[in-house]
Amino acid sequence: MPETLGQKYWEMGNSPVRLANMIVDNHLIHYFGISQTDLENWRTKGLNRKEIILGSILSGPPVDLYNLVNSGTKTWGQLLDEQGLKTGKEITRKVKALVAQQPS
Repeated sequence: MPETLGQKYWEMGNSPVRLANMIVDNHLIHYFGISQTDLENWRTKGLNRKEIILGSILSGPPVDLYNLVNSGTKTWGQLLDEQGLKTGKEITRKVKALVAQQPS
C-alpha cells in the first residue's frame, strides 16, 4: 500500500494527529500559499491545526489572532463575526476567494 499513498503517508498511518497535521499543512501550503517555515513557527508558538486554519482564513497574522484568543480578549467566534464571517456560506466564500488568489 505505500506505493499507492506514498511512503510519507504510510509511515504516519499509526499517528492520526501527525497525519492530519501533515495533510492540513500540505493544503495550506498548496492552496493558501503559506510557507512551511510559518507553519512550523506557528506550531512552536502553540497553535494547533484548527487555530492555524482559522488564522489563515481571517485577516491578520495568525499568531496575533491566537494571542487575542489565548489571552481571553476575543474568541474565535468574535473574530469571525468581526470580519463578516457569520455563516458557513460566508466562510466557504472567503476560503474559495483565498484559494483563487493562489497561482496554479
